[in-house]
Formats: sequence, structure tokens, C-alpha cells
Amino acid sequence: MQRSMQSSDGLRALRLSRSSEAEPRARQIACILHHKFEVGKGDVVHFVVPGNAEMYFPIIGTWLLRGVVSPADPGLSEEVLVAQMEEANTKVVFCCLATLGKMEKVKDRLGRDISLIVMDGASDEERSLDYFRREDDMADRPSLPYQESTEENSFL
Repeated sequence: MQRSMQSSDGLRALRLSRSSEAEPRARQIACILHHKFEVGKGDVVHFVVPGNAEMYFPIIGTWLLRGVVSPADPGLSEEVLVAQMEEANTKVVFCCLATLGKMEKVKDRLGRDISLIVMDGASDEERSLDYFRREDDMADRPSLPYQESTEENSFL
């Protein structure tokens, strides 16, 4: 359900209610991050994707787990990305097909295991977000570790 509000300057602002599509998608991604990649409180999830509406679901999913969102410009050099990810101790990286090659090189240079998730990959590609969504039957998964509504996660 969408509610539209009139702002003081006459522009319409669109607000998504709690029953919108955003919450279930963000929670599904949070479950995938938590159960498949062991992301939890304080873990850093890096985003090396061009800005688009689809990137907000994994961002919100990361916040639901009380993880740290670290956005990066996809045009940054490998050297800069390696330095950022080393300093942040990145655990998971969301990338796109256009940045996958660069991110594989960055992962090799880091010398430790980080997980790459391709946001726009084909659903049969084992690193694609669609693959994890399809493969993951949430019925047999426990709930998220931070489900209760608190001041820290009251944005949903």
C-alpha cells in the first residue's frame, strides 16, 4: 500500500507503508545474509554497484541485521577498493555484472575470503542474488536475530 503526502512546497512525496513490498524483500535478503553469509551486528557489507532502486533492499536488509553499510563508487580503482575493504574488514560485497571482474581481482588481492553477491546476475549464476532467493526456502530458517521493533531499527 502506498500513501501519498503533500509537502509544503507542493511536491508530492511517496511513502511506503509497512505492508509494502519493501519490508518482505529486505527481510528476505537479511535472512540470506544472516544464514548463508553469517552477517551480523557490526559486520561490514560493501556495495560496489551503480545507484538504483534495487540496491536499497540489501541495504535495508543489512541494517536489519545491525550490519554496517559501506557504499563505494563503482568507478574507483582496484587499489582504492582494496584499501577500503581492508580498513573496513569487509565481509560481503554486493556488485553487478559490470563490476564483477574488478571485484574478483580485488578479492584476490585482499588475500582473505569475502563473499561476492551479484545483484543483476542470471538466476542460475551461483553468486547471483536471484539464485540465493530461489535456492533459499525460508520455511526451514529461524527468524532474524533482531526482529523486535526498537528505536535502533524502527525505520520499518
